[in-house]
Amino acid sequence: MTVLSTKVQELRALRPVLLLDCGDAMTGAPVNDHNNGIPMIEVMNAIGYDAMALDNHEFDPGVSALKDMISTANFEILSANVDWPGDPKPLPYSIETIAGYDIGIIGLTPSFWYSPPEVVFDNLVTAANNAVSELQGLGIEFIILLGCVSSSLASSVPGLDLIVKGGSLETIDNTLVLPSVGADASHIGVLDLTVETTDGTIDSYSFSSHSLGSSIRPDETIVSIIDEWNEPFAAEFDTSVGYFDEDHSINELGTLLAESIYQFTGADVGTYNFGGIRASIDRGFVTYRDIYKMEPFFNFVATLELKGNDVETIIGSNYVVTAIGSFDPSTWYTVASSNFSITDFERIYSPDTRNRQDFITISVVNVFAEHIANEFPITPPDLLDVIDDCRSSVIAIPDSYLDGGTPSTLKALINDALLFARNSLVTGNETEAIAHLLTAIERIETHIVVSCPVRWFKINIHNIISFLELSMTTTTISSPKDYTTPTTSGEGSIFESPWTPVLLIELIILSVSVGYVVILRRFRGNLNRG
Repeated sequence: MTVLSTKVQELRALRPVLLLDCGDAMTGAPVNDHNNGIPMIEVMNAIGYDAMALDNHEFDPGVSALKDMISTANFEILSANVDWPGDPKPLPYSIETIAGYDIGIIGLTPSFWYSPPEVVFDNLVTAANNAVSELQGLGIEFIILLGCVSSSLASSVPGLDLIVKGGSLETIDNTLVLPSVGADASHIGVLDLTVETTDGTIDSYSFSSHSLGSSIRPDETIVSIIDEWNEPFAAEFDTSVGYFDEDHSINELGTLLAESIYQFTGADVGTYNFGGIRASIDRGFVTYRDIYKMEPFFNFVATLELKGNDVETIIGSNYVVTAIGSFDPSTWYTVASSNFSITDFERIYSPDTRNRQDFITISVVNVFAEHIANEFPITPPDLLDVIDDCRSSVIAIPDSYLDGGTPSTLKALINDALLFARNSLVTGNETEAIAHLLTAIERIETHIVVSCPVRWFKINIHNIISFLELSMTTTTISSPKDYTTPTTSGEGSIFESPWTPVLLIELIILSVSVGYVVILRRFRGNLNRG
């Protein structure tokens, strides 16, 4: 969001811009999740969003929290088909004026099976048609539909000019449907429209996608908002629990999650829904922040007994029959997963379920963290790799991020302290290494003037220091490689929403992932027991 803000400012300097969001913007950043979406709302206020549609994950913290988000937002939060008791509520539509021209924006929210019981979802097509009629009655000619909905609505709702939802770029019954351009605010799509103001028809348009990479300097106003929210949680979220020697994809993390729950419960089968895993974890220290970003839904561990034929249905083709046997269709097996998945299994396979057990005080995050600590512990050689990554990242910092001297001199100054720390570790002098690491932090804070990389460096260096202070061993650490030319660069990440489907009128969308089930199947003893 920090870089997105910079890009939006650049676009606004060129022409009138409308900034919208398709929803699902509130889940995936640990500090935001722990504060019921208010940090993200404040960030969106500062960037200057015009409107956002509700989607399912806006409901994750509950309707009361969602009401607080609506009250805090300086932009309109929209849904024409959602209602609940009490105020505030989402508006069905808003009217935004851009370059003196009024534009109608309708929000829609698809229903979902785990929705709060007090929320009523009306028919999408009926709600959209009613909103279009009201807008046209107010003289609005150009109408946008905003939300994670099907493109088929274009055929069912006459009067729509533009649908912002993701998918592929297409035109359906004279309605333009915008494509997806990625996720995690990694890209921005730019839609330039020429609209006939007499009847709202699109005369011409062009669409392009742009990467929001490190070449764009973060907006320090947004960084300061994020840092202010992050500070009280830094000790909890940025503490390392283990170390990955290589990057771990969402698929690999799904297996580890299922394995951790399987081992904790002693169940017959460990499962995890792939849709509940929202981020990969890169090589390096594994922190609680990484784990919360991976599994941001505050799920707890639960188990349920299911018949063998239903277990096979859940697993599908994701298992292999071995010499120890296969599932007995009539045998009860204990399946362990998150409370979310167990509730889903109950809903689908009832009445052939029994003996549900909820470990309501045992979070999936904590079970996974303990598993990582046991299976991927931090070792002294890992500290050398982290220092090498830090030195590589110093070299990769854009020159414009540095102040107080020539960029090459400042990078050398920081890297000298890191290299001295590394040499001290290799020779077994932990106390001296800590002193050099503290010097590196001081130089980083003095000479790197952009907060994002500073925070990344500080997290890694402080985790090295914490490890050394706990161990303070005199054992010499043998260097696993000769450090000459840095080859690995690291990237920090702060408080980013997983999906920020965005449009500008001239601007864009980010995609939503499709979920499926990841299974790890293990058994104790004979599968065919009664």
